[in-house]
Amino acid sequence: IDNSSIAKIFGNLRAEGKCEDMIIVFPGIRVSDEPEDNMHSPENYKHYDDFREDLINNLMPYMEKNFQVKTGRENTGVCGWSMGGREALYIGLSKPEKFGYVAGYCPAFGLLPYTNPAVGKSEPGLLAVPGAEEDTITMPDNYIDNTFVMICHGIYDNVVNSEPTRYHNALTTGGVPHIYMEYPSGHSDGVYDPGFYNFIRNAFKLVKSDDNNSGDDEIKPHEVILSKDNQYGTVEVDNVTY
Repeated sequence: IDNSSIAKIFGNLRAEGKCEDMIIVFPGIRVSDEPEDNMHSPENYKHYDDFREDLINNLMPYMEKNFQVKTGRENTGVCGWSMGGREALYIGLSKPEKFGYVAGYCPAFGLLPYTNPAVGKSEPGLLAVPGAEEDTITMPDNYIDNTFVMICHGIYDNVVNSEPTRYHNALTTGGVPHIYMEYPSGHSDGVYDPGFYNFIRNAFKLVKSDDNNSGDDEIKPHEVILSKDNQYGTVEVDNVTY
């Protein structure tokens, strides 16, 4: 991890004053002691999905107990690549009261109903809206306008194919403001690196105040910053203010 691009990206941005101080945690997200013999099985996928509860009930309390971390959704983000991207989007969008920043890079199949002929598997969709006439992913009204959501897609990705674009369209249908970015890359760090770069530049900038006279804290929108000197590909922005 110390020599990874993630460490270098964060170190350089922090040195330049372009991102906030943060603790970045790299957990193993498969919640099982059993060997991963049948990778593409519903049972194995569930071991990954179970990380949502493991993260919230175990890892986050551990971090709060052992490290000086700020708490609250405005100080907490989740992101990931491939299967980690699927889980990051699943966790962040299904538990928005815990996470103010959510990103998936080349996110895997599973958030919407699908059949993947490459592995001969199908799933009903973790975030699919029941009864919707078209693919839809949404959030509770009180979190739609104050959650930073990003999806990044490699246009040459032949592993998850166009599923990230499908998620982007489903979020648009569900009325969720988000950033969707495409890069001239495959299923690789050609997506993860620039995606992470832009993600942490915007992380932990939500403004918390109690000036709404209700006694409750309100998370206010902030202006999104997208790199102008890091042109890896095309950028489509649905709403640049969150």
